[in-house]
Amino acid sequence: MKELLITPFIGIILLILLPSKRYLYLVSLITSVIIFLQSIKLYFILDTTISSFQHLVVIPFSNTSMLLGLDAISIIFIVLSTFLIMVCILISYGSNKIQELEYYVSLQFINLFLILIFSVLDILGFYIFYEAVLIPVFYLIGV
Repeated sequence: MKELLITPFIGIILLILLPSKRYLYLVSLITSVIIFLQSIKLYFILDTTISSFQHLVVIPFSNTSMLLGLDAISIIFIVLSTFLIMVCILISYGSNKIQELEYYVSLQFINLFLILIFSVLDILGFYIFYEAVLIPVFYLIGV
């Protein structure tokens, strides 16, 4: 579960630090394929006979912590959303020449926030990540 959360961050940092814009599409596509394969791996190792949350991750903050976990329903949504982001990147080849970096970074942020939305176990975290996903979506719609 941790690698599913770390990989979008690595992809965003790589996209921002690339010296040439020629490889933006390739780095974004490779990152999204890796995220999709990691979600597929989590889907197959998830035990569906257990009704409790699995692959729990605790993210500590200053005075509190956020708990992430997966169940049989949330993993389906994660696999679907990572697949759709990968398809969006595949389809966008050659069509976006203006603000290409911002486009791919926004898609990676959407990917990260969707994973967090479907894996967070408290309602406040769900609300925060749901609102956070709207920012890159509005950017993509507006541009």
